[in-house]
Amino acid sequence: MSAYENVKIFKISGDTNAAVARNVGAQNATKEYLFFIDGDMEILPLFFKYIVKENNIIYDFISGDYIGYYYKNDKLEYTKNYYNLKNDVFQNTTGGVFIIKKTLWNKVSGMKMKYRRCQDLDLGLRSE
Repeated sequence: MSAYENVKIFKISGDTNAAVARNVGAQNATKEYLFFIDGDMEILPLFFKYIVKENNIIYDFISGDYIGYYYKNDKLEYTKNYYNLKNDVFQNTTGGVFIIKKTLWNKVSGMKMKYRRCQDLDLGLRSE
């Protein structure tokens, strides 16, 4: 871990979900933006090119397009582009990868831990 001196690891026990973990991360974050990515998500190489201009993130809340990759017997069968975004759009959906300004996160009191699923959708609706 010495190569990652600024990385902190938190052991969370009890009844947990993504909202609990993200709230713990947000409470302990020290920078202006929070960046969350689930283990089954992947950032495409050009992602940051589209969201950073003049060394600043262009929006307070950003989530990307979602492309599903479907495999059968370890071979890619097909892909499905769920939103098929061609331009910047405002929509109240997010998913397993998003960036949010910490002041906006705090304004909406972070993620609601009472939901078992879809906490990210709730966050998107409250962040508009």
